[in-house]
Amino acid sequence: MSDLKKLVEERKQAAAAAGELDAITKTTRPGEAAFIEFHLGPDNCVGYAASQLMHYQLVTRKPDLADDPTKPMQTLTLGLQTADLVITGNRLNLITAALTEGTLAAVRAVPSRYAELNARQPYIAKIEPKALKPDDAQG
Repeated sequence: MSDLKKLVEERKQAAAAAGELDAITKTTRPGEAAFIEFHLGPDNCVGYAASQLMHYQLVTRKPDLADDPTKPMQTLTLGLQTADLVITGNRLNLITAALTEGTLAAVRAVPSRYAELNARQPYIAKIEPKALKPDDAQG
């Protein structure tokens, strides 16, 4: 194995050990996840009861020829009782599948260099919580 391939493999293993490659964590049994954690940064995590999810919307933008192909193509908005969470990335349908199964336990952004490393994991570029104001609930 060449030195470059060895270095790439070592970095990939280190990232996997640190959990950097897994954008979502799922439970083994449906309905087992009482809370869903959203890791907003290395030192910032927020959790919501799974029962707070009221709705979600997944939007896939149509690429334009002038678009940067590395830009995230999808936006997933989770409507919770006290906040909306806006997640941008690709393969976000894997998150909605875990939500409907009741197996979604944690969500975290993944460094862009790992975006296409695992096709069985979503690529999450950003998670943005948007707290609801009292006015938002009325109108």
